[in-house]
Amino acid sequence: MFNKDRTRYWSLLLSKFLAGQGLTQLTNLLTGLLLLRLLPLEQYALYTIANVMLGMASVVADLGLSHGVMSIGARLREDRTSLSRLIASAQRYRWVLGSIAIVLLFVLTPFMTGKHGWSVTQIGTVLLIITLSIWVRLVIGLRGTVFEIYHDADSVTRTDLPAAFLRLAVTGISCALFPLAVVALAANLFSLMVQSLLVARRAKRYIDFSAPRDPAHSQALKRFFFPLIPSTLYYAFQGQISIFLISLFGSSTAIAQVGALGRLGQILGVLGALNGFFVLPYFARIASRELFVKRAALLLGALFLFAGILILSAYVVPDWWLLILGQHYNDLHRELPVAIAASMIAFIAGITYTLLIAKGATAGQHFLIYVNLSIQVAFIGLIGVQSTYEAFLLNLAMALGTLSVNMILLIRMSVRQQSWAPAGSA
Repeated sequence: MFNKDRTRYWSLLLSKFLAGQGLTQLTNLLTGLLLLRLLPLEQYALYTIANVMLGMASVVADLGLSHGVMSIGARLREDRTSLSRLIASAQRYRWVLGSIAIVLLFVLTPFMTGKHGWSVTQIGTVLLIITLSIWVRLVIGLRGTVFEIYHDADSVTRTDLPAAFLRLAVTGISCALFPLAVVALAANLFSLMVQSLLVARRAKRYIDFSAPRDPAHSQALKRFFFPLIPSTLYYAFQGQISIFLISLFGSSTAIAQVGALGRLGQILGVLGALNGFFVLPYFARIASRELFVKRAALLLGALFLFAGILILSAYVVPDWWLLILGQHYNDLHRELPVAIAASMIAFIAGITYTLLIAKGATAGQHFLIYVNLSIQVAFIGLIGVQSTYEAFLLNLAMALGTLSVNMILLIRMSVRQQSWAPAGSA
């Protein structure tokens, strides 16, 4: 039945969130585009590899834990004490995982940077900045989940937007004077530290930072994210396999081009933010199988339509897209549609994953490893990855494999799952 008041509530909430996140993501996009123009190709290649390593380490430091906090926390939002103890329980896992991520980071760095002529000093400084950035991200990510649990769009905007503006200003000034990858990474770290302080101040209204761990919550989190570890570890590395392979077999120019086209994926930043803020907690509270299926189908249908429009535009008006990237990258007409398609399909695959974990359906994710490893081995054997086009073609093939498996798991869950009762109402 149509509920006018509830529709108005969600419309206002989403409008407020999209407005704040839209401005935040636009600011981040401007920062990324500014770097494309300020950094020489060689330095932008190093910056791209550093961001890939930071992204991989951040995934390893999480392993689905934040999703578990949001899924379980959505049912505890009326109990501040219990929610605080859930966050404290998750924090213990997070520090252990973060330490493992940093060790892996130091192991992988020589393989990704060894053949491109960067100095030991540059690489060592990059490693130090990435390590510090990971620890700050751990704090921001875990405490920031409470804003999504409570649908607090104001807090999301008031912590993300100032940090984005600061990042743009500091990056622009510092990289104009010193066009180096390490300078850009240091500017990002500085903005993360400021954001961490803002998140801590606003999160205090929801959680008590001094709350002790709860063994029951620790076990619940363990049951939630342990089944996700194989697939999450896989994606921590395989999700960036194209950059890894290009860094081994390709040139610095190819690395920079892959990183530049990847910047266009930031256009999906607003929708990506909705994934955690709206999709997961909202669908986690839906108590009816029929309602879940209906709303999931509407969501996915709208996203496929949006994806089709974007991919078509990359064929019809490619120069509009390439104008965004700047003169160093205006000859990537062949690579552009594949890059847009890979980003959109990967995004939709991420939404299907969120729909699964919203109802605690974490089993079956290991099938993704088998499917995508098969795709990867076949692709490398038949085609190889030495150019920008081949890198994005591999990304597209793997995104399609992920989407296919998650759709099958989503259909299976919709048919077989017995318990649909959440703590709150949808």
